[in-house]
Amino acid sequence: IIIDNHSHCAHQDVSSATNFFSQVSQSVSQKGYKHVMYEVFNEPLYENCNGATDTQSGGQKISWTTIKNYAKTVIATIRNNDKNGIIFVGTPNYSAGTEAARADPITGYSNIAYSLHFYASSPGHASYRYNLLRGKCNDFPIFITEWGTSESDGNGSFNRDMNDTWLSWVETVGV
Repeated sequence: IIIDNHSHCAHQDVSSATNFFSQVSQSVSQKGYKHVMYEVFNEPLYENCNGATDTQSGGQKISWTTIKNYAKTVIATIRNNDKNGIIFVGTPNYSAGTEAARADPITGYSNIAYSLHFYASSPGHASYRYNLLRGKCNDFPIFITEWGTSESDGNGSFNRDMNDTWLSWVETVGV
């Protein structure tokens, strides 16, 4: 089970995130669950957005520095209760910017991986496959926490060839 903070703007309300993950991780720990993973920031998008689901504000895209600072606070909260749970950290641009995280990873904690999201029928997402390869070649943990067969807007077509290419790539790279 992945429990996520499904927000594009989680960094703007760190106290709500820490409260949420504190309660969840405490419950997980008390009940002895071993199958729970945490995604602390689902799809980071803008530095100055309007609410958790805002995808339209435009403006400056969120920096890895902002995400990292937020994540370190939330990770510390989770680790107070769950010392070994797997934690996924979202990356810039709807969790597609794993390269920024790879260049400056979070240190001092174990069981941390970085989220990658893709939609196989979106032509622009094909380049994300190379993020997986670079991650594998550099022992950098990337986990695909969200993917879809359609285009990313959900209104697009289904491209079987692009989907087959993605699935073959993931199987070949072995992530």
